[in-house]
Amino acid sequence: MDLDLYVGTLTRYYGSDGQAPDDDTRLSVLMWRDSLSLALEEHLEDPLDWDESAAAPHFTAELGWQAYSALLLWAAYAEHPELPRPEAATAEWEADPAYRASNAEGLASHYGQLLYGPELWLPCSFGFTFHAEDVCGDQVTIGSSVALLAELQALNAATLRAETATRAAWLHAGPPQGEASLERWARYGLAVFLEQANRSVAHGLPMRLRY
Repeated sequence: MDLDLYVGTLTRYYGSDGQAPDDDTRLSVLMWRDSLSLALEEHLEDPLDWDESAAAPHFTAELGWQAYSALLLWAAYAEHPELPRPEAATAEWEADPAYRASNAEGLASHYGQLLYGPELWLPCSFGFTFHAEDVCGDQVTIGSSVALLAELQALNAATLRAETATRAAWLHAGPPQGEASLERWARYGLAVFLEQANRSVAHGLPMRLRY
């Protein structure tokens, strides 16, 4: 199963089969947003708001499960340097000791917008993740792309220290081929996430994992 990272309106995301966004879907999204904003009111400085217009741009980037899982583990081991980081990438991130340590009860992770499992990030400023029903009534974990971007920048500064041109080169090269190391997969995953999180914040658009 493929995994992409989508940035754009939720109207387009939940629309039928890639067709042009329709008014009924947009109304459902706006009603969902208002309901969510009301439910979170005491935890937010400002009401939830973002662009759901038909003219809003959209961006899709190939991510892949290998790059996603490598980025999660890269963040977890950056947070737990006392644990030996594996050399090889693995898709079994949920059983990894560093990942489990970062999700341990009572620990406030420095990279919670990644490691707490969000599937959807809203371009609004708040520092927590939460569980809620999405527009279709499915349970999802939701975070903030504003907070995510800050965490990704901090992770890059603490580990890979890759400048913009270097990350662009990683993106241009595409996903690693063959049995690449955890670090090589994490580089690609970080480059994809940083590019899309930047777009989410710059354009005021939600970001979502798309399976």
